[in-house]
Amino acid sequence: MWPHSFVIAVNGTVLTIGTDDQELMEHLRPWVVPEPSSLVDFGLQAHPPQPENRAAPRLLPSLKHGSDVLARSDDVDLLRTALLRMITASTNPTPVGMIRVSGAVLERDGGAYVVPEGNLRSFSYRALARQGVLAHPGQSVLLDASDGTVQLDVALGSTDSARRLPLRAWLFNHREPGLPTTVGEDVARVLGNLWGDWHTMHSPTQTLDAASTLVSLFRPRYVAFGRESLENELTALFGR
Repeated sequence: MWPHSFVIAVNGTVLTIGTDDQELMEHLRPWVVPEPSSLVDFGLQAHPPQPENRAAPRLLPSLKHGSDVLARSDDVDLLRTALLRMITASTNPTPVGMIRVSGAVLERDGGAYVVPEGNLRSFSYRALARQGVLAHPGQSVLLDASDGTVQLDVALGSTDSARRLPLRAWLFNHREPGLPTTVGEDVARVLGNLWGDWHTMHSPTQTLDAASTLVSLFRPRYVAFGRESLENELTALFGR
């Protein structure tokens, strides 16, 4: 499927990358190792083949994890940066005092909104931009309990400092989002949404403390699975 498939090694972690994007290949060349490629971990399709029928919908470039499409956008730079950030997230430990939760970041008016990645997949990033929302595609988000901020992962190979945004709201999936919750239930749900094995992030006590502190600052909000539920919640947060 991929015109180019190669293996990179970053901080002792090996990943297979698939792409048709020459710029991404050149950027990742310093981390390429001579190992046979296997199932693709992350992929960027910058030049999807277009349907012969001119009346058919135009295919957009896509960012993938395995066979799952995480995002589609005509902004290839945004997708390329997102992939490089996901590599950083997958190959770096979670700093002490922080937790990494499943989700993606929406940036608006200088603040960060953590939303379920699955709900975001079918959104038009161009439509979000018209509402003043910058979407940062990804699978996980770093939250700092010391100041209630979101730290955007630095793209692999970038010399930029990590950007921090104040957390304005965080949303998780739940089958019955309208049910009231206690603080303890919220903490438990946050722990259930941690990215990876939370026991290996740092000590279990520090992880629990960070999750509890963040819940005391911002109670999570809950949405059902699917695009419509997230649309309704974003309307409640941002207005129309």
